[in-house]
Amino acid sequence: MSKRREKGSHAIEEPPARRRRVEGELQRPRWTLASSVVDVLYVRVGESNTIWLNDFLRRDVGPNRAVAEDQNVMMEVFMQEPAEYVTDQRLIREILNSPGCQLFEDARRLREAARMLTERDVATLRDWKDFADKRIVSDTACVKLNAALQQAEEDAVTRENERTRRLLYACVYSARWSHVVEVAGGEGVGMEVREGQPPTMPWKFQRRMG
Repeated sequence: MSKRREKGSHAIEEPPARRRRVEGELQRPRWTLASSVVDVLYVRVGESNTIWLNDFLRRDVGPNRAVAEDQNVMMEVFMQEPAEYVTDQRLIREILNSPGCQLFEDARRLREAARMLTERDVATLRDWKDFADKRIVSDTACVKLNAALQQAEEDAVTRENERTRRLLYACVYSARWSHVVEVAGGEGVGMEVREGQPPTMPWKFQRRMG
């Protein structure tokens, strides 16, 4: 029976939650202080800004919701003046409160923040760090930029610490113990420095966990 279990056994798979967490870490952008604020604020909105209003209504509000043909405009146009194309205030609230519309509005605010920062020569996360008037952008944009800046600074410290450790290791590993010896010469006793040998039992650096 044990043989049958061994034959039919499979490698233990990682729990789905852990697998999703690892995949998310792999897909997460790695920002640096030179990263563009436009790249940080970029958000994918899918087709929300290019979809027609009636298509959006059927997809995000209700399958039977629609406006007249002459009011059926692109969502990007509708968002500028909702009351121009929909007279039903309840329907307007349903549209504006729908997840798809919220996503589009968030993206619009981020694009607006990127535009304002670019006009003020705030091009990178390093510029954002030194920028005094951070309140000109929306809370959503500020949170995204601050989170990216924190990650960039933490990664920079980690890289510098790693570089320092490797340099110290290289210095110790490459060190040679030298010593002064007496050398008998034709006209008395002289001195010379003789170079030693590198360590014969090198060690490995291991990161300490915790």
